[in-house]
Amino acid sequence: MVNKEMIKSIEKLIELSREKIVKGIKIESDEFDVEHHFKKIVSEIDEIKKQFKKDNAIFLEDALSSAFSDYVLFLGIMEKTGYIRSMDNVFERAFKKREEVCEYLFGIDKENTNENIRKWFLEELKEKEKAELEKRTKRLYGKKNKK
Repeated sequence: MVNKEMIKSIEKLIELSREKIVKGIKIESDEFDVEHHFKKIVSEIDEIKKQFKKDNAIFLEDALSSAFSDYVLFLGIMEKTGYIRSMDNVFERAFKKREEVCEYLFGIDKENTNENIRKWFLEELKEKEKAELEKRTKRLYGKKNKK
């Protein structure tokens, strides 16, 4: 079960990020440079890799919290600059993806299912997801997504 205080902290982090973006940042400034914030996240992920070792929880938790808070700020900037429709959509999509993967991981009888069938099921899930994303992109922009 999820801790209610943790949920409150996440909500406060999202509100703080949105508040900072709305109040404190001029859209022309470096603070709105999407590439800059992406590089910050990558840098934080590198720091997580350095801290990923036994008996290092304090430093690892700090690195993880920095990466998470930078990611939330990044989403807010992506939202404000129009790269994404909303942070809410990203979180909803993350939940849906996790739910589908959990259904895959825990919904099939692994002991009685061939490894090739499990791989096929995962590939089918990815293909279904890609088709759904293409459909939504076409509906939103009126064209097929270019990768």
